[in-house]
Amino acid sequence: MGTTFGYVYAPDSDPGPLAGAKAGAVVRRPDPSPPWIVVDHAIESTLVARWPGRLWRVEVLDVGGIEQASARANYTRALAVRVLEEIPACRLFGERGEQVAAVVRVACRLDLPAAERLAESRPPDADGAYSRCWHRWLTRDGRGPAAENDDYSGTRAAGSGGARSPVYFGRSGVHREVWDRAEAIQGPAAFVLDEEGERSLGPVWSRAAAALLDAAMALGAPSLVPPEDAAVLTTAWDAFRRKVG
Repeated sequence: MGTTFGYVYAPDSDPGPLAGAKAGAVVRRPDPSPPWIVVDHAIESTLVARWPGRLWRVEVLDVGGIEQASARANYTRALAVRVLEEIPACRLFGERGEQVAAVVRVACRLDLPAAERLAESRPPDADGAYSRCWHRWLTRDGRGPAAENDDYSGTRAAGSGGARSPVYFGRSGVHREVWDRAEAIQGPAAFVLDEEGERSLGPVWSRAAAALLDAAMALGAPSLVPPEDAAVLTTAWDAFRRKVG
């Protein structure tokens, strides 16, 4: 087995064993029981559990007899790693990650009045523009079937391969932060229940999340977004930014 290199993301809220890490340090778990150090093999498949955080490129030193997920897994469970360098964490969101990170930061601070402004400003044709971007991505990169009439509105991850979104895990990150803010601010009133008792965001928070996901797509993957769709997808974002200055 050759040397394995990869990436570890450590959220500031729970940095785990990489708390206080620096280049050159060896980080080792005290025993082979979980939680392990999970080393993703590529940035595009690195899970962003919470934002903000730090991204480290590491070398796997010891897997300590840990049972791995599968030979095809895009990550390695490690007992010890050597920290090689810190990478700008915004790269977790794709080629234009800083623009996506700006959207995630807004999601992290969202309050009810801001959510209402975003929801009210989202144009009715945003779902169509958003769906077309997913269709272009899936078709262009051969990541999965994308029939012309498939509806990708509301999609946060799709396709096969390492990247499950044009902006990697940026889309899931936006939705997770909006969910957490809704729960913190309104509690159960922020959600609706389906017939099986599963929770989803209520209308205001759901539309606010959709508006932020629109912006993340338009700003983070401009090659997928022609000008007419970009104008639609950034309508609510631009109105929000003008309001807050």
